[in-house]
Amino acid sequence: MDFQFSRILKITLMILSDAFGFSLEKNVKKTINRGNNRLLAVHPLLSQMILFGIFTLVLPTTPSWAAVPNPPSNLIATAVGATKIQLTWTDNSSDEQGFSIERKTGTGSFLWIANVGVGVTTYENTGLSQNTQYFYQIKAYNGSNYSTYSNEANATTFTLNAPSNLSVSAVSYTQITLTWTDNSSEETGFKIERKTGETDTYSQVGTTGANTTTFTNNGLSQGTVYFYRVQAVSGTNNSAYSNEAKATTKTLSAPSDLKAAPLSTTQIKLKWTDNTSDETRFYIEYRIGAEGDYSQLSSVAANITTYTHNNLTANKTYYYRVRTYNGLSYSSYSNEAYATTPSCVEEGYYQP
Repeated sequence: MDFQFSRILKITLMILSDAFGFSLEKNVKKTINRGNNRLLAVHPLLSQMILFGIFTLVLPTTPSWAAVPNPPSNLIATAVGATKIQLTWTDNSSDEQGFSIERKTGTGSFLWIANVGVGVTTYENTGLSQNTQYFYQIKAYNGSNYSTYSNEANATTFTLNAPSNLSVSAVSYTQITLTWTDNSSEETGFKIERKTGETDTYSQVGTTGANTTTFTNNGLSQGTVYFYRVQAVSGTNNSAYSNEAKATTKTLSAPSDLKAAPLSTTQIKLKWTDNTSDETRFYIEYRIGAEGDYSQLSSVAANITTYTHNNLTANKTYYYRVRTYNGLSYSSYSNEAYATTPSCVEEGYYQP
């Protein structure tokens, strides 16, 4: 093997040994000795081509002797929201493959968060916690070689803005609608909380998506006061609460002016005034005598305001009350009315 080829082979094997972590030179020498020096018969040019192929296929893309890039400088961190910080820096190297970005909070250790490509000099760090100070440093890299770090920069994220101008209004016996002003550009949604009574505890009753500023709370009880508050949400971040607002659900009007009069020894006729326009039925209850519990007697359809109670006992006093139903809830009861069936058949009884 000529001197030049031997030298190239030796350098190549040294480089490959460094890459693989064991001595290729010794193994190749053994192979050459066992092969009766047949490698020596290879034409020098062909030998160099073989070595070049090994060199090209085996060595890493960026060899360990690649230049160490210059460190970036003028790192600036700017908070651009409650969950985002923008980084910018100056690229001082012409041979970096990219930049490695590290971050910490407080007195903790820097941890890697991202890499960016060659020539990139900006990065937006998202998904952060509101009102928190973050520290950053970056370094350029070329293969396994890293520059020293840039200057350290820090910024404090904003506080997520709370919604305002919360207003609530009852739209039915079981529904209240809420509206508010969205004061944030980066919320992912809103949480709605409710309580009944001044001293009760708030609990969550619903959510909306980003930029949605209305919510309808269903399934409520009629004639009940409900209190509400809303807060903006971005990931795990919650804003302060909005103002508190309250509304009372509508009350289904009860029938009034209930009257009862006997028609015969076995009949009493009832009549009342309908005070609502959206009832579905009226429910009639009765009891015998001034004491005891009421029992449901019957019901009539919407807008019907009379009912005749049949098959009664003569000389008994019957008490009555009526309430309205709208398919969801009942009104309070009407006034109480009573009548006594006569003990014998008489003519000319007043009919209500």
